[in-house]
Amino acid sequence: MKHKPRFDQLVAACHYEEGERQYEAIDAIKQYYPDRASKVFIELLDSPDMTVRFKAAKLLGEPGEKDIEVVAAALIKALDDSSYVVRSEALKSLIRLRYPSVQKYALLLLHSDSAWQVRSTAAEAVGF
Repeated sequence: MKHKPRFDQLVAACHYEEGERQYEAIDAIKQYYPDRASKVFIELLDSPDMTVRFKAAKLLGEPGEKDIEVVAAALIKALDDSSYVVRSEALKSLIRLRYPSVQKYALLLLHSDSAWQVRSTAAEAVGF
């Protein structure tokens, strides 16, 4: 039987490890500490690594999220990310969370975002 990793070690790995070890730590936090995961994932939205920001945005949109207002505020901030992949995933997460104001943000992105991928996601959101 595998032992449960310590939360503080996983958080440190999320912030200071690179590549596969970092992604494994993110997944382990989701698995072993779901009640504390959203706080860590919100912090990871400021990571210098675009892939980490993308993964954090994706995981924040998982059903069952309890503190939707706090998570939504972080995802809304991520709609201004420098990476279109993160912006698109943040919008998808807001949709999955059924955030009440998602259409307002989708319309804004539909008309203003420079990336067609984000505008496409926004068009889908408006269609729901």
